[in-house]
Amino acid sequence: FQVMSQRENWQLKIAKNLDVLHQHDSFQEALFSQISNTIENSFVILMTFLDRNGNLALSSHKLWQRLFAYFSESIPEEMIVKNDGRNHIFKAQFPFSFSIISLIDSFKEESLKLAESQEVVSEALAGLLSVSHKPIVEIKLSGLDLESYLRDFAVLMNPDSEMEEEQLLKIFTGFISKRLEREFESILEVHSEFWNVEGLLIPLIRALTLMPRSRDRFVRFLEQNERASSQRITEWLSTHLEGDLSPTKETWSSDVSRKQWVSRLDSLLDLLSVVFDQLGHKQAWFNLGFIRSFAINVAPSAKASPDACDMFVNVIRTSQDPGDALTNLLDFLSEGAFSFAPNFFHLFISSFLPRFGRDHIEASLPVFSS
Repeated sequence: FQVMSQRENWQLKIAKNLDVLHQHDSFQEALFSQISNTIENSFVILMTFLDRNGNLALSSHKLWQRLFAYFSESIPEEMIVKNDGRNHIFKAQFPFSFSIISLIDSFKEESLKLAESQEVVSEALAGLLSVSHKPIVEIKLSGLDLESYLRDFAVLMNPDSEMEEEQLLKIFTGFISKRLEREFESILEVHSEFWNVEGLLIPLIRALTLMPRSRDRFVRFLEQNERASSQRITEWLSTHLEGDLSPTKETWSSDVSRKQWVSRLDSLLDLLSVVFDQLGHKQAWFNLGFIRSFAINVAPSAKASPDACDMFVNVIRTSQDPGDALTNLLDFLSEGAFSFAPNFFHLFISSFLPRFGRDHIEASLPVFSS
């Protein structure tokens, strides 16, 4: 009865619309026109959905028809032509990857909450999806399908990244696959392992996008060390990121080059604070901040050669904690390498402590307390 009522409603609507009737020779023609327009609009919406990110080109894939049958039940009534590429046209390599990723990601918060009482996030996710999304749970990945899904996943989870897809894929898989220490067996494992490292991986990718030299070196490291453990990858990043960000001897050759280094570091500092924290290497962030404060508050009035400044940087980089860094600085300054700025400590505290926490540093620097 409800269907009949709906049919009657649209038919009555046309019968009462004199403008529509005047545009056609008969009431029957007006009805036919309405039916034709509805079918045409539905077809356009369907094709828009199906060809998102070039999905129609994948119609020969063994999973395409099965996934189409599943997702066609939830196609929205209105849709705009959509492509998920930012600065280029993104061509998906796994059928309906955009719908799969969006669906699974909608269960992220609930899965992580359930996983607090279970050891494996993917198992909690599978339990939630199996209720009404069993076809997704049953998708198994291997070989080219695995690489195709990982590529789409890396791009779609980093929509703002301007990094080349090949490099993005290498960094992405270098992190999430190493945690699992075996090949992925299901789509759910890809998502659950990504969620475990998302806090590090997303800011790292954003930072490396702004650091092309570091990015290229890291990709080469991953290519040359395919069996490297996650711990070795973390250690490599901690060491090389700090090294790449530290000033060189040439940095101290002029005020212009020194200011350029400070400006570059400032543009990355917020991202890198998260990265170093996630890597468990907060000391690197402290060292870089210490050198930054030195470059702003001491170097301009210092009478020292680039060699002396470079030596100072190496002294700070070998410091084990904030107290050690200050002790090394005092020893270095006492050797007469610089015309010491009397207001350095005041400037150091006011510009540096807000980034690292007064309590943390003062506890390590008895000279400040006294």
